[in-house]
Amino acid sequence: MAGLLPPTPQGIPHQMPPGVPRLVSRWGNNPVGVFSASWTLLTWTSMWAALLGDPALRPPEERNLVRAVFEGPSDMDHPLFSIEQSATEFKAALVADLRITHGAYPHDEEFRALMGEVMSESEEFRELWSAPALGSRLGGRKRLRHPLVGEMSLDNDVLKVPDHDVRIVTYTAEPGTPDEEKLECLRVAAAQTALPLSG
Repeated sequence: MAGLLPPTPQGIPHQMPPGVPRLVSRWGNNPVGVFSASWTLLTWTSMWAALLGDPALRPPEERNLVRAVFEGPSDMDHPLFSIEQSATEFKAALVADLRITHGAYPHDEEFRALMGEVMSESEEFRELWSAPALGSRLGGRKRLRHPLVGEMSLDNDVLKVPDHDVRIVTYTAEPGTPDEEKLECLRVAAAQTALPLSG
């Protein structure tokens, strides 16, 4: 009211509100992962591990999606890149979302260090960061390749929890389709053994 801007939050929250873990536990039959605003994976379901590889097999610093995408394996090998959405589109959407985080948390030292690291390591990231941003479209219909069940089409949704600024990422299959059957196969396999799928 006095013409002053509201205070800027200093750090990116890495704590989930109590309702999010309860929600994730109810969605345990689906691949669900919860990320901070810097795209660090906070928690996940066993089906997430079965679909995309078990994050528990990686050290905590490698559970950041930005590092995985821009400093990790080649495009064709990365499990988060679908067949229908090209790696370039995926990366552009991720960078667009990172712009939002940068504006919301300009004083977060850990995030600034992450951005500096990726800037220095990835020319592609530098180019995407300097390009005009058209918005973030990380979700949508995606066809994924899986080493156990092959190709499947899944609906990928990214839900944001504004007050705590976390992203809930889900993969679901249309009921009554072969894709649902393939997810069920992964569900059975995940229940029988922890699948050490590489990313």
